[in-house]
Amino acid sequence: MLIGVVLNYFLPASIFEIITSVSAFACMVTWMMILFCQMSFRKKVKAEGTISKIRYKMPFSPYSNYLTLAFFAVVLVSAMFNANTRIGIIATVIWLIALVIMYYIVGFNKQAEKVEFKRYESDDV
Repeated sequence: MLIGVVLNYFLPASIFEIITSVSAFACMVTWMMILFCQMSFRKKVKAEGTISKIRYKMPFSPYSNYLTLAFFAVVLVSAMFNANTRIGIIATVIWLIALVIMYYIVGFNKQAEKVEFKRYESDDV
């Protein structure tokens, strides 16, 4: 909150646009990670030959993933042309770098034991 107060003092006319762009870009990064995970999952399931067991298949997959990622790329490139949204992109990148650094400092990358999950098969009982 202190950061918001300081930014509002120095950039009162543009603070709203900066804060909303940081929020929007963070949300976009989250959805991009979801898309990458879904693409990885589909690749693994296809290699295992169990793709027919998926009850809900993403429409137009994998092309819809690529189209969505391309759309996000266009939005990010377009945002670089506006000074306030450029600040939002830079702040989001800094935030992501800080999260990755904390991930390694705290030690979440080192698992004491490997956790095995059973694969979900179906709702049929």
